[in-house]
Amino acid sequence: MKKQLPLLLNFILPAMLLNSIGVVILMLHTSGNIALQSAGWIQPFKDGSVLVGSIILISFIAKFGYKKAIQAGCIIEIIGCLLMGSFPSLYSAYIFFIMAGVAFALLKISIYAAISLVTKNKDTHAGMISFLEGSFMVAIFIANGLFAWMIYLQKWYITFYIFAVFGLIALVSTFYLKLGETQIASEGPKFLSEYKKALSLFVQPAIWLFLLLTICYPFIEQGFIDFLPTFQAGVLDVSHSFSVLLAALLPAMIAIGRLLFSLVVKVLHVKLALFSSIILAIILMVFALLSAEYAVNYPFLGYIAMWVLPVIGLFIAPLYPTLNSTILSSQAKNKQSAVTLLIMIFSAIGASTGSVLTGYLFTYFGGIKAFSVYIVMLFLIVLLLIPYFLLIDRQTINIIDERSYDPN
Repeated sequence: MKKQLPLLLNFILPAMLLNSIGVVILMLHTSGNIALQSAGWIQPFKDGSVLVGSIILISFIAKFGYKKAIQAGCIIEIIGCLLMGSFPSLYSAYIFFIMAGVAFALLKISIYAAISLVTKNKDTHAGMISFLEGSFMVAIFIANGLFAWMIYLQKWYITFYIFAVFGLIALVSTFYLKLGETQIASEGPKFLSEYKKALSLFVQPAIWLFLLLTICYPFIEQGFIDFLPTFQAGVLDVSHSFSVLLAALLPAMIAIGRLLFSLVVKVLHVKLALFSSIILAIILMVFALLSAEYAVNYPFLGYIAMWVLPVIGLFIAPLYPTLNSTILSSQAKNKQSAVTLLIMIFSAIGASTGSVLTGYLFTYFGGIKAFSVYIVMLFLIVLLLIPYFLLIDRQTINIIDERSYDPN
């Protein structure tokens, strides 16, 4: 636990910062008279810095080590928070989210890679990632609560000073973090070594299936989160304010699902728990959409669908952290950061595609048909998981020797 706590503290801080975009845009627009089209550029600054930062910084992470990378990311976050708290303006927001994005790239790659150094086996690895991802979602709600309190006090920017204090605590905790990084020490200052490792992963059939799965899950989650309020209001005729409140239950359910899954895998096999969870998600999605379809004639079905839809998050939640855990735990320790780079790139592709395609389908075919795509995607995930796990099990056996001696 001593090793895991610093990783947890440094993993949840980016959740608070990166997901503050909505509040920052709202407050800059209302209190700073900033045009929405100008504030809308904050999102590309954040996403672009995460993607570019991941690609550029991976070699430096491998060279200087995970612990130093985590500390660097934490320091960047603290400086960014002090900047945003002191100068709450549009240009400060641009700079802040660039810094937050770069810090997130450093932290996620390093922490994901470091998990293999602080866990004993695949099950504890899966539980650790599930716990971290669940805590990430919980941190979003904590941040929203802090912002709501400070907005009520008419000092919303003070929230960033609170984040800076939290960042300082997270930074101090890293000085007590011992990872045993000699296991993954780089063989030399070769700038392209990590990129070569990332490319070398493509010779593994399991990687191709994993990347397809990595696209599929964010496709579902991001589109679902983005358009659930619109579905509730447009299809189920829920008021706009209440639809937003109901939609907020979805990330809450995802957080609970991931935290519970980290406990379930201690008593139930990961594969059995995961397949059961996905099948339940499919059943609930079919039931909710059928209820929404017939809600015109039977209004009580609309009420049922209204509550069932957010609950689906409880059952899709374990998929993403479990996928990440299985692929990471099947690789040699000195390839963890290269795998994490692929996770971040293909997750971004899936999330962007899911949101855009859901919007297009919603506009031209309606909400029920748009959400029906998620049922197809869930079935596709089940079909892909079967060969994926077979390949992973075989690869895990073969990787034991590679972990003992890896010339790359």
